[in-house]
This record gives sequence, C-alpha cells and structure tokens, in this order.
Amino acid sequence: VKQELIEKHGVNLVAGPGSYMDLPNLVALTESKQNAINVELSTTETYRDVVPQRVHGDHLSGFVSIMRGCNNFCHYCIVPYTRGRERSREPEEIIKEATDMIKGGFKEIMLLGQNVNSYGKDLNCGMDFADLLAEIAQIPGDFLIRFMTSHPRDASHKLFDTMAASPKIAKQLHLPFQSGSSRVLKAMNRHYDRETYLAKVNYAKSVMPDLVLTSDVIIGFPGETEEEAMDTVSLVEEVGFDALFTFIYSPRPGTKAAEMPDPATREEKLKWFDALLAAQNENSVAAHAAYIGKTVRVLVDGKSDDENYPLASRTEGNRLVGIISHVEELRRAIVEEDIERLLKIPIRRISQFDIDKNREEIEGIGFEKADEIAATLGVERNAPIRLQNGLRYVLQYNAIANGHTCLPREKLTAASAAQLGVPHEEISLAIDAALREGELVSCALDEEEYVYTAE
Repeated sequence: VKQELIEKHGVNLVAGPGSYMDLPNLVALTESKQNAINVELSTTETYRDVVPQRVHGDHLSGFVSIMRGCNNFCHYCIVPYTRGRERSREPEEIIKEATDMIKGGFKEIMLLGQNVNSYGKDLNCGMDFADLLAEIAQIPGDFLIRFMTSHPRDASHKLFDTMAASPKIAKQLHLPFQSGSSRVLKAMNRHYDRETYLAKVNYAKSVMPDLVLTSDVIIGFPGETEEEAMDTVSLVEEVGFDALFTFIYSPRPGTKAAEMPDPATREEKLKWFDALLAAQNENSVAAHAAYIGKTVRVLVDGKSDDENYPLASRTEGNRLVGIISHVEELRRAIVEEDIERLLKIPIRRISQFDIDKNREEIEGIGFEKADEIAATLGVERNAPIRLQNGLRYVLQYNAIANGHTCLPREKLTAASAAQLGVPHEEISLAIDAALREGELVSCALDEEEYVYTAE
C-alpha cells in the first residue's frame, strides 16, 4: 500500500501509527524533495514521556490511553496487523496522568486500549487491569472511571468484583460477544464459546445488579447458517443487553475471514439482521422502562439543544437523560462553574433509545443530511430501525444508544457499509465529502481518526 500511495497517488510522506516520534525527520526528507516512509510497528512504543496537553473543552470528560496493540488476531479484524502487538504503559504513568486530570477538575476518566482486560501481561510488574482500576479509584475526588474495549477472553471474576466494590468505577461494561454460536466463535478465533461468555456475564450481573451491559455483534460471518444466526438472536434474548452495536459482516482485505467461502446471500443476512434488531429493541424498551420512578446519579454534560430538555446528562451506565427540573438554577451554576456535576435526579418517563425524550424527536435528528448522502450513494431511505439512513444517522444513533458522540472512522465506515449496503470505498468518499463541507468533523485520538457530527 505504501508504494502504491507514492507511485500512483502522488503522496510523498507515508507515516504509520508508530512513527510519530520520527515525523520531524520525515518532514525534513520531503522538504529536500525525497519521499519519506516509516510504517514500522514498534514492539515497545507506548507514548512514554509524552504528556497530553488538554487545552480545549470544559475538562469534564477525558481519555487516558493505557495500552496499544492487540494479540488476539480475530479472523475478521485487521487491528493486530495495523497496530502491532500489545504494549502496556507503566502503571505509574497512567496513575499520574489520571491524578492530574482529576486535580484539574475532570469528573469522568475513560481508560482506552484495544483490549484493556489484558493490561499488564507484558510488564511483569504484578499489576493487572483490575489492580490498575482499583489504584485509580483510590485517587481522592468525586469522579467516575470508565473503560473500553474489553475482550471476553480476559474478563475475569476479579475484574467484576473490583468494579462492584468501588463507587467510582461505573457499573457499565461493553463486552463484545460477536456471535452466539460456539462454532462461529471458533471460526472467528475468539478464544471462548457461548457457554463461557454466558457464565461471565451472569457472574458480572450477580455482583452488579444495576450493570448496564452493551456489546458488539456480527451477523453473516462467512459460513454462518441461519440456525447459527438464530443462536446469536437467542443469546441476545437470554442476556438482555441494554444496547448493541450491530453489523452485517463485511470483509477486511488481509484478514483470514476475507478468504473464507461465504455462501449466504445478502438477502438472507438482512433477514437474520432484522431478527436480531427486533430482539434487541425489546431488550432496550424493557431496560429503559425499569428506570421509571428511580432516582439516579447523573453527570451533567451541559446545555442541550432541545428546548424541552435544556440540560443534558448521563447516568453511571452512560444512558442519556434530559433534565427539566430547576433548569435555570443549574444552567446558571454551570456558567459560573459552581455546580456539583454529579447529581441525583428522578426519572419520570422514558423512550426506547433515550431517557426523558420523545422518540419522534430523536428519529428526526440529522435526517436531512442522511437522506442526502443516501441519495448520493443511490440508496433508498429505509426504516430508521434498520439504521440505513446515512452517516449522520449512524453517528446519531450511536450517541443515543451508547452515549458516545463519535466513532472511529474505520468503525463508522464498516457500520455504514453494512447498513447502507454499499462498498467501503463509496462510504469513505462520502465521509471525505461530508468532512470537506463541514457536516462532519474529525479528530485524532490514540492513533485513530474519530468522526462526529458538526453539531
């Protein structure tokens, strides 16, 4: 790829994710009319001695990278080939960075890694991820700790017990299961089976009764049968996830899955996908209905664009909550920076995708641009429940269902390709166009490009 970029596309500098320390040298080469390439994957680089300067925003929520790379080599995933093997940051560096953020007023710390559960395996320092969580939770202050992403292979009872024991660790777990079929999981090289996954989530729920559980799932993996797809649906029904990231399989060049025979038609996969969404929709309704009448602790994000719910907030489980009580007093306090951002408020009513909002209002967000992009791609506008209304709606649904306002560009491309039914290349061009027009915005975070709506 690097040679093709230079020879066919006029590029004179190609930098891999591990070459940021070499950027001055690479730029110097281009200034002397030479092509510059560094795509070597380091086995040791972990941003050591690089201290992030957080100069933008209101210092409410922040990210801390705790490790890089992945050793799992799932057969559908390109990450180990592009990010390298797992390398953990020293715990002292992480704890110092988190401490500085909390002293600076941050109320929410998100620990990041391709597979945070395997943290520390390469350090031989006697500290695993559960130990790291416990250490950060000992930092003085009123704040919440979140983390992503977890792999079931390394999710342990010790981790769940640590989460349950500390009020500072959010009772929220994103634990991708990908398939409910043990045979398909083996074909994916996931290193666990259906029974193992169910045993782990059942234990997590037993020690954290209010746990908000979300996951990733792929329908239509090469060789998957209808019966195996329905195994996935039955697992969703059995577990009762609060929300899911759902995808129809799309191949990644260079992965083993891309070379596997895939006899199921797209029409078949769409039918299985509909069954999956129907099952999860029932879960979401039930999960949100359980909030009615409860008083929950929320983190106040700030002002909302919705005049009916002027303040936006999120629960410990990352569910969105619109605040309507004492709005002026709260808003004034936020402006004057004189507010305890972590509050307790009562829940009065709910909808499927959000708490205290009207579903009709939610489904109207971003449709104009979504339809424009869909039209550009020659795709008809489908029902919102199928999430096939374009890039903006994929992003908006993600924000509503999971509390994250942006997605890695690679994940947005994959989701949109699956949900719109068009090639990755066309989706990538549509994202480029939306970025140029200012409809979407991108930023770099932990070596990845993240994309979010301009609003």
